[in-house]
Parts: sequence; C-alpha cells; structure tokens
Amino acid sequence: MALIRRHKREADSDVDISRQLGNQYIQIFKILEKMKELEGKLDENQRLMRELHKKYVKMGEKKLRAIPYRTRTRSAIKLILKKHSPLSSDQLCKLIGLSRTRCNEYLKELENSGAATTKIVERKKYYSLKK
Repeated sequence: MALIRRHKREADSDVDISRQLGNQYIQIFKILEKMKELEGKLDENQRLMRELHKKYVKMGEKKLRAIPYRTRTRSAIKLILKKHSPLSSDQLCKLIGLSRTRCNEYLKELENSGAATTKIVERKKYYSLKK
C-alpha cells in the first residue's frame, strides 16, 4: 500500500513537473514570437531611417551647392580663425588648402569688413576674429 502511494506521489510530481515545463515552454514560445515581431519592426525602422538619411543627404548637397564658393570659403576661414586664432596667412593656407595669395585676399576682406583684427609680430601678420 505504501509502495502504491509512493508511486502515485511520484506520478503526481511527474505530472506537475510536466505541466510546469509545458507552461514554461509556452511562455518561452510567446517571448520568442514577440522578439520576432520586434525584430521585424526594428528592420522596418532601420529601412525608413536609411531612406530618410539618403533623402536629407541629397537635400543637403543641393543646398550646399546653392551656396556660392566664396561664401563657403569665407565661412570656413571664419570657423578656423574662431577655433585656432591667431593665425598667419601661411598657417591658414596649410589648414584650408588654398594658396597663400588667395588666403591673403580673404583675410584682407575680413579685415576691411571689420570681422577680423590683425597683430603684427616681427614680419608676420596674425589674424583673429573680433569678439
């Protein structure tokens, strides 16, 4: 009799374990399905982001081309002077990749417009932006 009860308890515990495992498998399956769904949404979002990026890069290139070369160069020189001033025309031409004569023209233009100040040290003229 005790042996039958023991086998019945073992059988009941086996059934309980099977139920628990079944429930856990169901939960795991549901989680996996949600993960697949989220992965699909993530892929769709990444695709949309790539499309938007392409569209805005093209728009940015068009806008950049619409800005005249002299204006872009002048803006670049102002940014460089803002970060690295004071600079001589020699130093600026090495940083920006223009000839020294062209840099002198832009720097003279900035000086005449009042946007830049100059300081002569020995035989070199150093430019910086007015604050």
